[in-house]
This record gives sequence, structure tokens and C-alpha cells, in this order.
Amino acid sequence: MNEMTDQQRARALRFLLVSTFTTFAGYFVLIPLLAVHYVDDLGWSGALIGAVLALNTIAQQGMSPLSGWLADRHGARGLIGAGLMLRGSGYALCAIADSPAVLFAVILFAGIGGGLFDAPESAVIAALTDDTTRRRYYAIVGSLGAVAGAAGTQLGLVLLDIDFAAVALVSGACYIVAGLLSLVYLPRAALGTAHSGERNNLARAVNDRPFLLFSGLLLGFWFVTAQATITIPLRATDIAGDGVLKLLFGLNTIVTIVLGYPLLRMLENRLSPRQSVVAGLICHIIAFTGLAMATNRYQLLACTGLIALGMLIAKPGVLALTVDLADPRALGSYLGMNALFIGVGGAVGSFGGGALYDLGERFDIAGLPWISFAVLGAITVFTLIRFVGDRRAIAHDEPHPIAGHHLPA
Repeated sequence: MNEMTDQQRARALRFLLVSTFTTFAGYFVLIPLLAVHYVDDLGWSGALIGAVLALNTIAQQGMSPLSGWLADRHGARGLIGAGLMLRGSGYALCAIADSPAVLFAVILFAGIGGGLFDAPESAVIAALTDDTTRRRYYAIVGSLGAVAGAAGTQLGLVLLDIDFAAVALVSGACYIVAGLLSLVYLPRAALGTAHSGERNNLARAVNDRPFLLFSGLLLGFWFVTAQATITIPLRATDIAGDGVLKLLFGLNTIVTIVLGYPLLRMLENRLSPRQSVVAGLICHIIAFTGLAMATNRYQLLACTGLIALGMLIAKPGVLALTVDLADPRALGSYLGMNALFIGVGGAVGSFGGGALYDLGERFDIAGLPWISFAVLGAITVFTLIRFVGDRRAIAHDEPHPIAGHHLPA
């Protein structure tokens, strides 16, 4: 995208912020309420809804290497537009999903749509930003996404009082509108700069051992963060009823708006990306331990506020580290490959979280999932400290260090 002017870059980045708000709102209108509707209202099992969410993640991330490679070769705009509209159509069809088979089918459709746009959109952001602006842009995206998420959840709760079909239709409409607008505002340019053969970009990512190792180390991170859409809403309703969800997501919004951008500006010169990920995970570990013992809404809100703070600190570091390790000649392919690891972690997190929740309910051990999540978070912190070191050791034109040495901080 080097041929783009600064004005064109700024225009594309502004649109991506608008798209982020719209799609995050659409996602949170529906996805956190799937568990509330199907488990609490219809009596389906938590493991079943966890499997539905896992399918959504697997379908999305499984498509990402292909869509990332296509974005490198042919440009991202068409893939992003088509993917957003497919996902919107799938989420809208949840309005008629009154059996597990139908719900699995429409979520699979939505997941494939997500796979078409996820890696290309991430690659566009990476290509339009640089080392001095990327973490800051990710922080803005995170803050905006949190506002959209809270607004979407509040809207979803209002619509749920009317009818679940309204929830699904509004969620789908958010994606379809964003998809149509992307065809107007996004650049046409291809992302990749390698021209030595159509397989080279993806092969470069598949054979990059440090990149794959780092992506694997973050599986635990994606597992624990997946709980925001499955076990945390269920735990909240167990402790304080459906009404507390508005407070819970409202608190997340307040934490992100008040602390998001200022906190990142304060920490970006004090913590390396690796240190920010570790600090965020430590917040999660403390919060999950607290959720195991929480008995009232105040304790619940304190723990979920700490989880929001942890995500606020950690996610920009995760994204920055991933882009730093990716070969700039093949951003789409690298981020598509990384999406597979995100998918595995998120899918196992959704299904495993739902299954652990069911086990806790069955054996009357409410703290079982939360202690399990805390232990997994601690293991992830240890592996990041052990294996992730100085980013200056990484250079794509030189031999990479591998396990037992260091990856970039």
C-alpha cells in the first residue's frame, strides 16, 4: 500500500474505526445473549452453546489463512465486503434457529463470513500503520470496540424483551451495512509485495517457526478471553439475575472509556508489549480467582471490571507482537495463520468453558471453571516469561531463534 497518499490512508483508517464500532455493536447485540436465551430461557446446556460458539470461531479462523493469502495476492476490499455481508446474513438467520441443528448451520455460515474478512481487515490495519502508531491505533480500536460492545449488549437486552428474532436481525443488519460501506471506503490495493510465486506468502508463514511458536504460546490467552461471551454472563446471572448484565457491560464500557487511551499512552513507554500481555493476564488470574468466591453483585462487578482492565492492557500488546513477528511482505498470510491459533484457543475456550460450567453446576462446585481459568492463565504467563525475550533478536532475513531461546518482547 505504499502507493497510497497520507490522505487516503487516513480515510481508510477512519472508515475502519467506523466499521469496528458497527461490527462490534452487531456482535455484542447477539453473541453474549445466545447463552442467556438458549440456556436460561430455553433450557439448553451450556456445553451445547459453548460448542455453537466454538463452531463460529473454528469456521472463522479456519478460513483466515486462505483469505489472508487472497488478500496478499488480490487485495482486501472485496473479501472484507463479502465476508461482512455473509456474517450479517448468518447472524440474522439466528432469528429462525429454534433447534440445535439450525443454530449450528446458521452459525457455521456466519463463521465462514467472518473468516473472509478477519485476516484481510487485520492486515489492512497493519499495512496502514507503522511502529510508532500501531499500538496507539489498536488502543483506539479497543476503546471504541468496548463502547460498541456495551452499547450493543444494552440494545440486545432491550430487544430481547421484545423478541429474540429482533436481536438476531439487528445484529445481522450491523454487519451488512458495514460490508456495503467497505466497498466504497476501503482501498483496492493488494497487501503483499512478494512476487516470486503464488504459494510463497503462505509457505513463508507456515515455515516461520518463531511466529508459530509465539502464536501457540498465546493459546491460553485466547482461551481465557473467550469466557467473556459464555461463562462470565452465565456466572453473572447466577449471582445477581439477568438485570446485572446491563451493569456488567456498562462497567466494562466505563473502564475502557476512562482508562483506555490514557492508560495505554502512559504504559507504552514503560511496558514492552510482552510485559503488557503478562500484566493483563495477571489481572485475569486475580479476577477469575475472585469470581470463584463471589457471592454478590458488588464482588461480581469488581472482578469483571478487573477483567476489562486486563484486556485493555494486554490486547494491544498481543496485536503489536503479532504484527512485529509477521513478515511485512506477507501480512495477510501471516495474520491468517495466526488466526488459526486464535480460533483454536477461542473454540476450546468456548466449548471447554461451557463444559466446565456444566460440571460445576452438576457437582455443585461453582468455583470449578474459575479456578481452572486462573491456573491456565498462570501457565500462559509462565510460558510468555520463559520463551518471549528481546524483539531485536528477530529479523526475517536472518535465522530465527526458536523454542528454548527468545521471541520478541
